[in-house]
Amino acid sequence: MTLQLSPISSKLTGRKKIPALFGLAFLFGLSGFFLIKNSTILPAEAVSNITGIHSGDFVRIETISGDDYALLYEDTAHEVDTLIFEDSQNIFDKDSYHILINIQPEGFNKPMDVSFVVDRKTGMIQASASGLDDTTTTSLRINDRTVEQDIRSDWSGKTSLKGVVYNARSGVANVCMDIGGYRGGNMSVCHGLNNNNIQTVQLPGIGGIGGGGIAPFHFEFQEYWIQSLMTMTEQLNVAMEQQTNIIGQFLDAKQQLETQRIIQQLQAKAHKDYHPSEQMCTIGTMVRHLALSEGHMKVAKTAFNEKMRSRELASGRNQTFKSRQSDMFTRKETFEDYNCNQLDNAQGLEQTCLEETAPANRNADIDFINLVSQPLTLDIDFNDPGVTNDERNVFSLMNNLFTSETNTYLPPAVSASEKILDAYQDLRSVSAMRSVARNTMSNIISEKINGPVFEDDATPFMRALVQDFGLPDGEVTELIGARPSYYAQMELITKKMYQHPNFITNLYDKPTNVERMRAAMKGIELMQDRDIYDAILRREMLISMLLEDGIRSEQDAAQAIILRSTEAFGN
Repeated sequence: MTLQLSPISSKLTGRKKIPALFGLAFLFGLSGFFLIKNSTILPAEAVSNITGIHSGDFVRIETISGDDYALLYEDTAHEVDTLIFEDSQNIFDKDSYHILINIQPEGFNKPMDVSFVVDRKTGMIQASASGLDDTTTTSLRINDRTVEQDIRSDWSGKTSLKGVVYNARSGVANVCMDIGGYRGGNMSVCHGLNNNNIQTVQLPGIGGIGGGGIAPFHFEFQEYWIQSLMTMTEQLNVAMEQQTNIIGQFLDAKQQLETQRIIQQLQAKAHKDYHPSEQMCTIGTMVRHLALSEGHMKVAKTAFNEKMRSRELASGRNQTFKSRQSDMFTRKETFEDYNCNQLDNAQGLEQTCLEETAPANRNADIDFINLVSQPLTLDIDFNDPGVTNDERNVFSLMNNLFTSETNTYLPPAVSASEKILDAYQDLRSVSAMRSVARNTMSNIISEKINGPVFEDDATPFMRALVQDFGLPDGEVTELIGARPSYYAQMELITKKMYQHPNFITNLYDKPTNVERMRAAMKGIELMQDRDIYDAILRREMLISMLLEDGIRSEQDAAQAIILRSTEAFGN
């Protein structure tokens, strides 16, 4: 159904058709060439057309221009309903006006509103609609030229379209909003604007050869030529803007891709540089609690020196407290019970070694190699009140090495003599030189005592490293001990670890991890150099003591000469 609407105050009229005549004649020499096109001006009236409306739908049309308001039409559509209205209030002569078309479909609760807003100064025409379905598409036509096409309404059923027409003050033939998919069909809502001021342009015809009159050439210049040129210019501008936009998008894409590539490179570098290797974890674990083990070792060395000094000077509650015979008796008893070997002295110790001793303890009091030098860990713990075989054997060895024959006990009355005091001072001088040698021996033994007890110590990892060399569990414990000493831990991280094949293969790693391993190895080297430096200091002290003992006789002779010279000079 097509519904044409007009104001209530207008009479029924018809719209004149626009006849057009195009003639082409060619006369060579006698006739001329001419083209005639006649245009009939629209009358001073405006028509609204609604195509696709249903019978029974209620339609209401209003206009607003500034403060003027007019109700142009209000009625229910019938099977055939044609109404025409005139511009009785000169609303269409305003600079801008607003056409409101309200359609209330029969049987639908939601009305549809179509609005045309015209600004005759700028030529802007804006069309909007509401009450549509969310699947409805709309298009805008101006003078049968599609400006916007297939614009989908939003979720609320609204849509907005706009276009520009040249010289809108002269009027436009027709503006239509095509609505597709509304109530299962299509609908077009059109409004024809005031065309009262359209200019009729008359151009001269073109005469042919031989004369002939000039036929009038009527052409609506603004409607066809200028509008077409404006459309072409607009299309060219849009095309250039699109090309410029594409170039900008290319530049943005280039910058974005370069930035993403830099970020990915940095991520890969960070992953490579900050992903530690297994070898680094092994080194870090193997040196765990190494400083505490060193402190534990120094405390044990002090205990060794204190024990041997108190035995030599018969101070405190020790085996030489009563007399030198008590020291010899204690040592003899320990030898018979633990260190005696019946095969020694051409099997002449059968009467001395009445009971067979354990093989690990035989001759341990005189075997420095098997007791101290070869094992990596000695079962010695001064915090444990019990006495182990290694503790007993080590002290027996120290008793045989230092002051094997202790000093004679001096009663208080005898020790008050001046001569005895001089001799006792010489005895203490010898004891001081012995303490230098005892310090070296105590340091060697204390490096190999049991390590401190910690829940997260490195013992399981050291055992795993040694097991990789092919040793069974029993031999692993025999080699490094149940609680590896400071010496055993240093032995593994300074020697055994580098003998493992995995250490060589793990060097095929990221450059940053290789640098980390080099730094860790340098740290271990510094710790080892410190131990070597301490050993060199002890050796220098021993050499100085040997030198001092070697020149002692010469020093005593020189001192005697000086004393005699002094006495002679004094007399």
